[in-house]
Amino acid sequence: MQKKNLAVNENEEEQNFLQESFSSLVAEIKSNGIDTNFACVLPGSLQRKLAVELGKSLLCESKTGEDNCESCKAWVGESHPDLIIIGSPDKPPGIKECMSLWEEISLFPVAANRRVAFLLGCDKLSLPAANSLLKLTEETPGDGLVALLMEEEKMLPTLKSRLHIFRFKLPLLKSSTDIPKNKDQFLKWLRSTSNMSTGEVALVLSGWVSTLVDEGRFDKAADIEMARVLSEKYNMSKEMLEDLIYMVLWEGYDFELLSGVLW
Repeated sequence: MQKKNLAVNENEEEQNFLQESFSSLVAEIKSNGIDTNFACVLPGSLQRKLAVELGKSLLCESKTGEDNCESCKAWVGESHPDLIIIGSPDKPPGIKECMSLWEEISLFPVAANRRVAFLLGCDKLSLPAANSLLKLTEETPGDGLVALLMEEEKMLPTLKSRLHIFRFKLPLLKSSTDIPKNKDQFLKWLRSTSNMSTGEVALVLSGWVSTLVDEGRFDKAADIEMARVLSEKYNMSKEMLEDLIYMVLWEGYDFELLSGVLW
């Protein structure tokens, strides 16, 4: 029973940190003004939540999302006639959806003074889909606004230059920096990551790197950091990244050879 309560407390702590970081991100975006197109790097599990939260402010007459204006009254659950949300963290918008956005945003607003589009999973956009957004983000129709949400900061340089970038910052929990000391602990850690995205696992690995550096274990820190970098470069799945970490930590794999092959 004691172990179960401890696990529950750790989960509650993580959820509290997650909510705190999410609230800080929303406040940062609002304080910087959100009347221009932007991109935001954050966990996939929070992308739709962010779209709805910011949509309420963007479509509100007073920008509060809470003033009971005609636009605020038009919300039905997480839906609003002038809010467009396309794609998902695992399935980004396709080229047809991206190309149709110009027409969607150009439509006369139903309840608000503008139309707003959030695109989810944009770090996985195909090249044609990403290219189709260049004109839209540079010359958005009317007072429309476009926001690209992604787990990892992967964008065409020409697209990135058109957007203000916001980044989700998750404070590292102590449990995030505790490195498994044997295979059993590593397998236990794997089970704890079942609901994490690749980006969230990479964040935990950053905590491991910091811990190893503090302990003076620079070679191992470099190995894990290289694995994290490779996962971003080659868009590895979470499972591939975790397998790579396992080989580095427990199989004595020649990481220099592995990285040489991948590069």
